[in-house]
Amino acid sequence: MKKTKFLTLCKLLTLCFAVAALLPLLAACTPKDYENVLRIYNWEDYMSEEVLEDFETYYEEKYPGKDIKIEYNTFDTNETMYTKLAKGKEYYDIICPSDYMIQKLINDGLIQPLDKSKLGDYMEYVSTYIDKKFEDLTFKDGERYAIGYTWGFLGILYNVENVKAVLGDDYEYEINSWEILFNSAFKNKVFMKDSIRDTFAALAIYAYREEIMSKDKSVQDVLSDTSDELLERLVRAMNDQKRAVDPMFEVDEARLDMAASDNHSLALMWSGDAYTAIAEAKVNDIELAFALPKEGNNIFFDGFAVPKQSRSDAKTEMIYEFLNYISIPENAVKNVETIGYTSVIAGDATHTEILEYITDTTDPHRVTDEGETYVEVGGASLQRHKADVRYFFEAGKFSGLDDYDITALTVSEIMFPTEDYIEKCAVMYDFGDKTQDFNDAWLKARGQSDFPGWAIALIAVAAVLAVAGALCFIYRKKLAAFIKKKFPNFSEKLSGFLKKKNGASANGNINANTGGASYGANAHTDGAANINANGGKSADAGGKTETNTGGFAKPALDDGKPVLPPKKNDANKSENASAESEKNGVAKTVKPPQAVLDDDDDEFIPPAKK
Repeated sequence: MKKTKFLTLCKLLTLCFAVAALLPLLAACTPKDYENVLRIYNWEDYMSEEVLEDFETYYEEKYPGKDIKIEYNTFDTNETMYTKLAKGKEYYDIICPSDYMIQKLINDGLIQPLDKSKLGDYMEYVSTYIDKKFEDLTFKDGERYAIGYTWGFLGILYNVENVKAVLGDDYEYEINSWEILFNSAFKNKVFMKDSIRDTFAALAIYAYREEIMSKDKSVQDVLSDTSDELLERLVRAMNDQKRAVDPMFEVDEARLDMAASDNHSLALMWSGDAYTAIAEAKVNDIELAFALPKEGNNIFFDGFAVPKQSRSDAKTEMIYEFLNYISIPENAVKNVETIGYTSVIAGDATHTEILEYITDTTDPHRVTDEGETYVEVGGASLQRHKADVRYFFEAGKFSGLDDYDITALTVSEIMFPTEDYIEKCAVMYDFGDKTQDFNDAWLKARGQSDFPGWAIALIAVAAVLAVAGALCFIYRKKLAAFIKKKFPNFSEKLSGFLKKKNGASANGNINANTGGASYGANAHTDGAANINANGGKSADAGGKTETNTGGFAKPALDDGKPVLPPKKNDANKSENASAESEKNGVAKTVKPPQAVLDDDDDEFIPPAKK
């Protein structure tokens, strides 16, 4: 016996080791359902549908006999995307995280290094300046984990007429500062982002504006700081802003609201959304503009990465084909036209599509396509200025282009600020182990709690009911008088209802033991039989029988009312009452008929009506 158990244990251990050895091989297989499906996880409305559709055709033409289908999934925040990846329950091939989230995903081992040799189109057409600007976020230990997609800035979108009405014609100096978001003249007219990182970036620069302007600190010093002092200043700044303007926190409502009405005057906004809002507002005859605060700014970057999930060679081929396809200047322009954000792709002297687009002065206009009307932003015609853009378009790549003087090109300031301004901007990194401290500071400043919403609602309802109950008790007499006056029949109806309920209760719950029988839900005989209302018969070892009547055993009735047997301690009173009745010539009380069992078949016989 012992030997058998030992052998069984050895077999189990061998099986466990075998399964463990096979796990890497099992993981190396792409889920069968997704073998020909490229699953992309991106922000909503953040890629041209035309580009997605065209890629499927392009791939199938390049690889005859190979089918491909793109499945495009969206998320609303970086944190939502991170949570899904961290749980490991979803399978994605390509994701689009922002700067700090790329860093976090690398550190947490959730994305895999990219093969630079397979990124030919990206490496050829990307702006080297922008690619290097975010190198600290996309590289680790010499390996690249992400490629760029778009870049831009935070800033202040404003309604020109509303701001002029408050600040006068010389409004431009004041509007180009983070301080404008604290001007009490715009109370209830300000939007802020319902995002801890974006709002904190703006408020941190505001909180340290004096040190930044005096050059005691750089913007990068401030946005890289996670000290308690910074957190204290952030909370103070949020409280100051709350008292001054009582801002509305939003995710995407500000862009839509300000493009369609003059209800609000200022909004903290990303440059790409600001560009789209200005274009839509222009078609609606509303003048909006975008301010880049003079103190400095947060420059952001969104890129593409590949989750750390093993794949087949065919699926890996699809991924790199897609990353290169969207890096071709022609396709990059289609995405810029759709989303309004600046691409990291610059092109070269042969592929000048980006240059052509950013110098196009076609105004925004309405377009109707298949019955659907929408605003097309046109060219990069909004808020234009003359700038030296050699920092983005490398001189060597664009030499010999007589039509484009990249040293003094008229372009949109929203898409291409000056290089001097960019150098005053900074990247915001992952908070690391201080993340919870920042979250707590955010909740504290917002006056929110991380206590579950359902629990708060439940407590609120309980509190209301408690107060209502206390008030009813305190003013019960007045309440009773009021009800009697307003609803004169209410008391009688309630009384009748309660009597009826009490009567029904009595019929089902009165227990009496007289002459060896009892009434109620369970009627028990003194002898061998046990009468029960549960619906069946059973006999125990002692020969007792339990019979179910399918209902309650009914008590005796007198003119429709139950006749209750006397209580044991009232026996003397009953005898005296009987004797007194006989003496006075009154009929003696007749004992009510009892429920019995038929002797032949133990059938329950209810008491006869009087």
